[in-house]
Amino acid sequence: MPCRWILCPVVSRFVAGHGTGRWPLVADLVDVGRVPQPGTDDDGRPTLLPKGFNLSAVISDGQPGEINNWCLCFVRYVDASTLDEQAAANPAFVNVLERDYEEGDNFLARSPTTDGWSPQRVTRLKTIVNARGSAGGLNASSPFWAWLARLGSVIRPGFEPRGTWVG
Repeated sequence: MPCRWILCPVVSRFVAGHGTGRWPLVADLVDVGRVPQPGTDDDGRPTLLPKGFNLSAVISDGQPGEINNWCLCFVRYVDASTLDEQAAANPAFVNVLERDYEEGDNFLARSPTTDGWSPQRVTRLKTIVNARGSAGGLNASSPFWAWLARLGSVIRPGFEPRGTWVG
């Protein structure tokens, strides 16, 4: 199943019976490639409920002093069109590695150099990381997991992207 790493805003939503919660904006989006599931609407009527994306996110606890307005998400999907539409409409919604990978590709061990990235694309990745922390010490030969660890560690120190998995 295709996957990508996304930076996106954190949103707050009220959920009946649970109160207000915080989650990644990508969790509000629908994967139009997944078959809707039978369920009930707010009035208890039978309906088909759209399916969202499979994801795992590094997100803050919402405490003062933490990075609370954005998060880093590993997203698996069937159809990326909703992700692409959101990225086109919202500059804060970013496909960090600028392409999709297959989960089984072991792409986190690869680097911009091994994937044939242009210097301009590496510069864009450095800009993304520098805007949210520091890309110091990272270069085109650094594995993708190191770039993602640097981004995620701004939110949760010690974040490790290797081994991140979603069902």
